[in-house]
Amino acid sequence: MMYTNLGAGASAPFPNFSTTSQTSGPTTFTSAADLAAFTGAGTFTVSASTLTNETFTGGGGNVQANLTTTADIQALTITYDFNVADLSIQKTDNVGGTFDAMTNNTTGGTIVPGQDNTIMYTIVVTNNGPDTATNQTVTDTLSNTATWTATASMGSSVTTPSGTGSISDTVTLLSGGTATFLITTVVHPDASATSPTGNVVNTATVSAPVGDNTPADNTSTDPITLTPVSDLSIQKTDNVGGTFNAMTNNTTGGTAMAGQTILYTIVVTNGGPSTAVNVPVTDNFPGVISVNWTGSDGSSGTSNISDTITLQGPGGLGLSPGFWKNHTGLWNNTADAIVAAMPTGYQFITTTKFDTYFNLTPAQSGFAGNVTMLQALSTGGGGRIALARQAIAALLNEVNNPSYILPPGDLTFIDLYNTIRNAYLNPSLINSLEALLDQNNGL
Repeated sequence: MMYTNLGAGASAPFPNFSTTSQTSGPTTFTSAADLAAFTGAGTFTVSASTLTNETFTGGGGNVQANLTTTADIQALTITYDFNVADLSIQKTDNVGGTFDAMTNNTTGGTIVPGQDNTIMYTIVVTNNGPDTATNQTVTDTLSNTATWTATASMGSSVTTPSGTGSISDTVTLLSGGTATFLITTVVHPDASATSPTGNVVNTATVSAPVGDNTPADNTSTDPITLTPVSDLSIQKTDNVGGTFNAMTNNTTGGTAMAGQTILYTIVVTNGGPSTAVNVPVTDNFPGVISVNWTGSDGSSGTSNISDTITLQGPGGLGLSPGFWKNHTGLWNNTADAIVAAMPTGYQFITTTKFDTYFNLTPAQSGFAGNVTMLQALSTGGGGRIALARQAIAALLNEVNNPSYILPPGDLTFIDLYNTIRNAYLNPSLINSLEALLDQNNGL
């Protein structure tokens, strides 16, 4: 940029810049132009026929004035060099993803629907220089249970060294400096989720400082693909004395007379964790007079079996009471994301009184005093006390894990609350509900 013949009182598109002369009064050059328009290095020239021994201040960057005092000089050249930094960000994972420098994204990672998948992300923010990048923002939207740490290379800094949930941190990086974020998060896609709609897509971003002319590398996305895994088994038994052997997975020992009707039972089980889709089931009956069969999915036939079935996995599991007892920072106050997700009027935190929350008497709850939710989680014992531990964990799991399922259907938070309270009011239901919740809070 070159500006010439600017006299006293003139203006140039250069922000908040002034000169001071011994032989003439202050000469100020001002403009409303954004500082961002003056990035990098360059020069501009002003009339200097009457200016000597100049000093220059302002401008927001590093400015040098080169002045020649020869009598016939007609111009003064001011060289400016604003702080310029080019930041980039990379996000990678530990589940098989590969970083592509051309797209600045990581692809190829996979996780299994229907189970907890521990993903460890690494975010590296780099300042490619040439100057220091000050107070730049790093963001990443994560689950409520994600934990992370942040460190910077020598001479650089991060504002917040650790946290839970989403990241919104500021970094100051020297030229060549880096900030590294290590993230651990547990992702539990629904057992029936499929790609691409069910993919886990996560994006990390760093703000662009003055002079960052490569915005494409200020964002890094890591889509993780769902790869279903199912454990199918089949058992065939009869009604003529056969005994099933789990070691061989066969039934032997049955006997039948000629012309006798035999009733076979075939059970196909999906041990999960993912839903098994379009699974073929076949069975041939050579040398028989007639065949009639029915399937629990509504299918039927009068010849060899050749059917296709879809079997759900065991359902979404939740975190254990011990997990929630040891991670109170996730539900310690109403501002926590898990608490905020609870229905209005049904929110609770660690210090909420158990009996008050469920509207129970000590005789109904089994607690001698009106203990807090955290105290209930920490109290040993069976029956009512065991149900309390599982009930608190189940309610927290209901808002924390979208795929958390309690048979026979996926209860809402309020439905689950009412089911728990009803069991305390009808003690004959306590043990069965506690066993069900214990089974589903198994992580």
